[in-house]
Amino acid sequence: MTAVCCGSFSTLDSGHHLAAVDESNEHCLSVWDLSHDKPRKVAETKSSTEPVLAVEFHPAEKGSIVSCGKNQITFWTFEGGALAKKHGIYDKYDKPKYVLCIEFAPSGDILSG
Repeated sequence: MTAVCCGSFSTLDSGHHLAAVDESNEHCLSVWDLSHDKPRKVAETKSSTEPVLAVEFHPAEKGSIVSCGKNQITFWTFEGGALAKKHGIYDKYDKPKYVLCIEFAPSGDILSG
């Protein structure tokens, strides 16, 4: 068994889903369905070989999950039992060594630091 380093309950469906990132070498992201008597894993994928420090369900976009950590911010789509990822792009800015936290503005914009 591997420890969990971070997790987040969904808000759009009253907390029926849990996103969790483990401490394995691949820092796997899993999504759990908590709406039944017994929780069940509905999706899992490798996240990153670098440490992941936070994961959050987007409060206004169904199936949208954001994670961050060492050298990364990642945008996930959870749909049909599968997870798809897109890495954050920094364009003209230097890639940060760590993205420590994520928050959502009332407009739905993602703030990180």
